[in-house]
Amino acid sequence: MLIRDATLLLDFAPGGAVLRGSVRIERGRIEAVGALEPTAGETVIEAAGRLLTPGLVCGHTHLYSALARGMPFLDPEPPRNFIETLQKIWWRLDRALDDEAVEISARVGMMDALRWGTVGLVDHHASPAAIDGSLGRIADAAEAIGVRVSTCYEVSDRDGEAVRDAGLRENARFAAATAGSPWASAMIGAHASFTLSDASLDALAALCSTYGLGLHIHLAEGGDDREQTRARHGRALIEGLATRGLLGPKTLLAHAIDVTPDELEQIAAAGARVAHNPASNLNNRVGFRPAWAAPGTVLLGTDGIGADMLEAGRTAFFRGREAREDASPDAVRAMLAANAELLYSQLGLVGGRIAEGAAADLVLFDYDPPTPLTTENVGGHLLFGLSSAHVGQVFTGGVLRYDRGQYPGLDAPAEMARARDAADALWRRMAAGVTHG
Repeated sequence: MLIRDATLLLDFAPGGAVLRGSVRIERGRIEAVGALEPTAGETVIEAAGRLLTPGLVCGHTHLYSALARGMPFLDPEPPRNFIETLQKIWWRLDRALDDEAVEISARVGMMDALRWGTVGLVDHHASPAAIDGSLGRIADAAEAIGVRVSTCYEVSDRDGEAVRDAGLRENARFAAATAGSPWASAMIGAHASFTLSDASLDALAALCSTYGLGLHIHLAEGGDDREQTRARHGRALIEGLATRGLLGPKTLLAHAIDVTPDELEQIAAAGARVAHNPASNLNNRVGFRPAWAAPGTVLLGTDGIGADMLEAGRTAFFRGREAREDASPDAVRAMLAANAELLYSQLGLVGGRIAEGAAADLVLFDYDPPTPLTTENVGGHLLFGLSSAHVGQVFTGGVLRYDRGQYPGLDAPAEMARARDAADALWRRMAAGVTHG
């Protein structure tokens, strides 16, 4: 395939160049970039100057929340704090998931991602009544839909030891089964410090060591994490992680809002990554951590509120501006680039850039701006012009996966009808307090 005569954004990272050229794709990877002409038998897509970029990646999400859109609130009293938000909404939802709901939410969540130009997801999964094989269902959906995914099972003590142990086994099974896959990779998952005993942390540390994987955990999403960790377990917020070797270069900490400057320095010194989730933090009223001020590698996530990364970048930028922090287009670009670096490194691929040898995961935008688009001003276009509404075609592994509202090879209306039926059944189980399919 040759994507001919496009405006190329070579890399979302700050300094990524914009130039005019063509991209040749062979065997799922970019073969050449530059002034190229078609060869015999080659499929040609005439870009006619349209913007071609690397596919976007979401740095932290929960695919199982894809069936929560429009979900009725079932408790007569609204949540008063973040812990009650978990108890009354999200833990109620995840306990009602069954095998079918896990599979369907992954499929439609990934289809939504594609229409937003997102080709990769760093997922964090929980389904206490449907644990066995859950991560495999997500991986199967990734390959079928054509989205790359890193996923893990959220180990927690909140549902008892048997459920905790099943979560540990699912992480281990998936870590062993997915090694070498170009579509799915594993991390070791955990909920948060305040729902993990010392024995659970020991078991998580053993899994990370055995499989050479990093921990993906929520940290300090609100003040409750610190307070309950101290009250229940008698330890500082990140002490349980640090003393077990769970705070290192492969660690992904979601949120990290209620952390002290000393803790941020400890996180940075360990080389751990932090996933900033601005829309979710605003929705849950848990505060704000200026991502560009935090030391270390910062990713950008949605925490399950879709996978529109251009919108997430704008939210991060404008929230930072409101807080009078040093928000900048380059800070948003750096987060988007960090997302891709994490996911593709886990998959053993070069990705997140338009370069020879990189995975052919690309987005062709129908974006015709009224002002010049250059290397120097592309950040302004990302924040003030380009949006997911401009997504025209999306390719992963060199295959066209999304084409202006259509999903080649998929029966999208049937997928959505099945999802609506599954969501209705899920909501009914939630209302009835049923925790299995």
